Amino acid sequence: MKPAPLHMRNKTSAIQQNKINHVTLVLDTSASMRPHKEGVIKATDKLVEFLARRSQEVDQETRITVYLFDTGSDCVIYDKDVLRMPSLKTLYTSDGTSTNLIGATSKSLDEAKDISERYGDHAFLFYVLTDGLHNSGGLLPRDLLMRIQAAPDNYTLATLVPDRQSMEAAVSYGFPRENIQIWDTAGSFEEVGKEITKSTETYFQARAAGIRGTKNLFTMDLGNLSKTAVKRNLVPLRPEEYSLYTVKRTSPISEFVSFYEGAYIKGKSFYELVKPETIQPQKAVAIQDRTTGEIYVGSQARSMLGLPDYEIKVNPDTHPKFKVFIQSTSVNRKLLKGNQVLVMKSVWT
Repeated sequence: MKPAPLHMRNKTSAIQQNKINHVTLVLDTSASMRPHKEGVIKATDKLVEFLARRSQEVDQETRITVYLFDTGSDCVIYDKDVLRMPSLKTLYTSDGTSTNLIGATSKSLDEAKDISERYGDHAFLFYVLTDGLHNSGGLLPRDLLMRIQAAPDNYTLATLVPDRQSMEAAVSYGFPRENIQIWDTAGSFEEVGKEITKSTETYFQARAAGIRGTKNLFTMDLGNLSKTAVKRNLVPLRPEEYSLYTVKRTSPISEFVSFYEGAYIKGKSFYELVKPETIQPQKAVAIQDRTTGEIYVGSQARSMLGLPDYEIKVNPDTHPKFKVFIQSTSVNRKLLKGNQVLVMKSVWT
């Protein structure tokens, strides 16, 4: 077979492996869910709005699938672009007679295999929501257990259940214990929606950090940075690309940098984060490995710290393995004795 022309081969190798998330909701529609019907619809619609916004902010394409189950299970939305997802208002019902959780979850896993992963960095996040125990269908717990155990490492399976008994049942089906959350069926469903949104935000941040799947979705701490993930996602600065200074006496950053560099240019200097501080979305971030001294900076550094693309308060104690530096755009930021300042050789944007 004659090889493809060089220009064609180069085009193929240049394909960007953009991140693509497939979020699947497996929702109980048995009659016992009737008091929560409006809450489920509202929470799901809000989640979709959140996914649409965040997918654009973090540049991660997101697609959504929805299964509704009682005695049987039906796929009502299949791998649809989240930006085009309709309201669940016309789809969700709560008049089923029983709860075929095992069958519905198994079906969602089986059919996810049909989604092509040919190009891109794909990952799959499943949320199974129920207010009761599995009580119908022909499949057994071991059938779901085998499917979950055989799931690829880019699958994250989570479930929200009503009580401790249901949690232990979910564990026996194969759900990782840290991916199981108990929700208060007597309370407002709004809190459930908030919990799902919160864990999904964590998932987005983990994806940006290079994680493809997790077994501790509801307890994941992105603050404890993985050195392996840092090295995999970021390239350390070369010594000739920066200077690192230690402050000898309290002084404004412009005065301090001008003394060593001859001039202070906004955007070139990064101050050490030494106390909880609000970080704006436009600020670049640098990370120094406390063991090796290597410094990493770039568009992914914020994501490695779990920082979203909006204003957020950051505590340096959350990242004990790394020293964090924040880009300064001020001329009068006060530097305290003992702090460090990172000065780039060129303005970082």
